[in-house]
Amino acid sequence: MKLAIRQRDRRALLLMLMALALYGAVKLLVFPVYDRLALAGDVVTEKETQLRRYRRAELRKGQYAELIKLANAKIQQNESVISKAGNESLASAELQSMVETAATKVGLMLNQRSVGSARRVNEFYAELPMTLGFEATPGQLVMFLSELRGLPRLVMVHSAQVTPVQPLQEVPKGADLTKNVRVNITIAAWCRADIVKK
Repeated sequence: MKLAIRQRDRRALLLMLMALALYGAVKLLVFPVYDRLALAGDVVTEKETQLRRYRRAELRKGQYAELIKLANAKIQQNESVISKAGNESLASAELQSMVETAATKVGLMLNQRSVGSARRVNEFYAELPMTLGFEATPGQLVMFLSELRGLPRLVMVHSAQVTPVQPLQEVPKGADLTKNVRVNITIAAWCRADIVKK
C-alpha cells in the first residue's frame, strides 16, 4: 500500500515541521537569552546600588576630618561653662568668688556660706554644691538669681527656701513693715569629674 499524501496534507505537515522548528529555536535560543538578560538586569541594578554606595563613601571620605573638627569645636564651646579648675578646692574658690561678686552687685550680705564636696553626675562631669543663707528684699533676690544666671559658668539652683522675716497675720496700722525675706538656697556649679576623689 502506497501512502498517498495530498497537497493539503503536505502543507499541514510542512507547517507543523516549521512550527516545531520555530518552537525548538525559541526554546533553545530565545528563552535562555531572555533569562540571561533578565538576570543581567538584576545584576545591573545591584551594581548601580554598589556604585552609589561607593560614590557616597568617596564623597564622605574627606568630610570625616571636618566633622571631627566641628564636633571638637562644639564640645569646646559647650564646655566653656564648666569649671576647668585643677582640683576641688580651686573649683570651690572659683564658685565662691563668682557668687560673692554676684551678691555684691545687687547689694546682698551673705550670712552663711557652705561649700559641699563635689559629687559625680556622670563619667565626665561633677557637681559642686554650695548652700547660702541671707536676708534680702524680694527684688534683691530676683536680681541675685538673675546675676547667677548670667555668670560665665553654669550655676544651677537646686533648692530655695524663702520665708518672711516678719510673719504677719494682718497688717498693723501705722507700724513700720519691712518686706525682707530670709533665704536659704542651695546652688551647684558643674566641673570636670576628674577632680572628684574616688
